[in-house]
Amino acid sequence: MQAIGRVLRQKPGQGKLSSLIVHPEWEAALRAVDEDWNPEWPADWQRHFAVEALPDGTEVKLGVFLSNSKSRRAKLTADKLQALASLGLDWAA
Repeated sequence: MQAIGRVLRQKPGQGKLSSLIVHPEWEAALRAVDEDWNPEWPADWQRHFAVEALPDGTEVKLGVFLSNSKSRRAKLTADKLQALASLGLDWAA
């Protein structure tokens, strides 16, 4: 495992940020991938925060829906991909 992988697996308070101070290029690389790579909140909270209620009362977790849609995009029909792309989801275009 590469050193940066070990750093990312560390729990808060185990030197993750101090390791990044020594290797600022690691943090720059992580920020290039995702600006919020190290949020102050739990990742599960962010993924499941947005809940949309459909007219029939069904609740849809938007983070879960988008994650599932993206991981299964090869199986989506062209019209579904177009609808997602029209919402600004670059991966669906």
